[in-house]
Amino acid sequence: MGFGGRRTGRVRLGAALVCAAGRLPLDRRHGAPLAAPCLAGAAPGDVCGQFYRYFDAAYTLDLLSPALGRPVAGGGFLQPDHPAEHPSQPAAGDPGLRRDERLGRLALPGGGGGMTTATSPSRFQNWRYGTIYAVIGLVFAIFLSRLFNLQILQGVDWMAKAEKNHTRQISIAPARGIIYDRNGYVLARNIAAYNIVVTPAYLPDDESDIQRIYRELSALTGVPASQGTAADAKLLEACTPGPGIAQWVELGASNAPYDPVKVDCNVGEATAMVVRERAVDWPGVSVEIEPLRDYPTGSLTANVVGFLGPIPANKEQVYRQAGFRPGRDKVGYSGVEASLDDILIGTPGRRVVEVDVAGQELGNLQPPVAPVAGNNLILTIDTRLQDAAQAALVGEIDYWNKIIYGEIRISSGVVIAMNPKTGE
Repeated sequence: MGFGGRRTGRVRLGAALVCAAGRLPLDRRHGAPLAAPCLAGAAPGDVCGQFYRYFDAAYTLDLLSPALGRPVAGGGFLQPDHPAEHPSQPAAGDPGLRRDERLGRLALPGGGGGMTTATSPSRFQNWRYGTIYAVIGLVFAIFLSRLFNLQILQGVDWMAKAEKNHTRQISIAPARGIIYDRNGYVLARNIAAYNIVVTPAYLPDDESDIQRIYRELSALTGVPASQGTAADAKLLEACTPGPGIAQWVELGASNAPYDPVKVDCNVGEATAMVVRERAVDWPGVSVEIEPLRDYPTGSLTANVVGFLGPIPANKEQVYRQAGFRPGRDKVGYSGVEASLDDILIGTPGRRVVEVDVAGQELGNLQPPVAPVAGNNLILTIDTRLQDAAQAALVGEIDYWNKIIYGEIRISSGVVIAMNPKTGE
């Protein structure tokens, strides 16, 4: 008895090979390897052996009837009850074939054995399916919760960060107020300071052209074309002697290639004019103008007027909120510059621009706000009287140290001038 099949599911087959009619068809793929060892010397009706075989999928069995010499098809079991479907199949009462309804067994005469088919349990039990579904559901729940957290709970914060990545607020420094004496003489003013800057993104693509620009610029300014490393320049303030032009530019290119890099500060007006004239031959090189505080009367009014300095670290946050930029803007440190700083300092302007990933400006997102210059001050001091009083005091101190004492005993003094009619 042999069998074959068509794939429909997973089935475990158990059967006894019975030598019927003196022969067994051995051309079936599944039956032949198991039946071959027991065929030699077997007589009709002998049970050749009990075997079990698992299939990757259930099969609809075709039983080879030794009486008919061809397969008799059935829906998973041999169905002799429907002879009309198989005209050549023996009737249900044919002694050559019987079916044990109680055991669900197909057997051939001789009682040598039978073949039983049974559907095995599914490869994945229900609890396994449940576990897989639970894991998938848990993963989706985690993703949904994370998405809800990012989009809903933290949506405003992430939106602000996204806007910050492509927007930039540029502070425009205001002009500081001018200080005059009572007669209109300037005690403190702003003058133009010229800085030579290089924008890395605007330099030529050819490295030889870049080196040529560095050499020519070095010959004009005296700053080495290449000296030290970019790491050395990172530890120093801009325009500090030491690193070369190439090192300053390399440092700037690594941070923000579209931001100008200062290579020489406070150069003369003649040097600045030469750089501007050669702007066509030196792409990427330009002149930056920034205000510089100047005191024409020098030491004569230094104690009264005072001086400026960088924004202190402990006040950076306050000045940032007001629109000032530490490292660029300066505040009063002593004298009138410090006591009346809020009047002299002015209000910075602002530009909100869109930038790309490299920092290049793409356009204004808001209308620019122009800076408001600081207020000017007129003091009650008279520079001419101040000069005369200082000369008289210095002469008196020298007289006492040189003539009277013969040594330096007096180093300072005070002169008070008052109008007896007005008390001024």
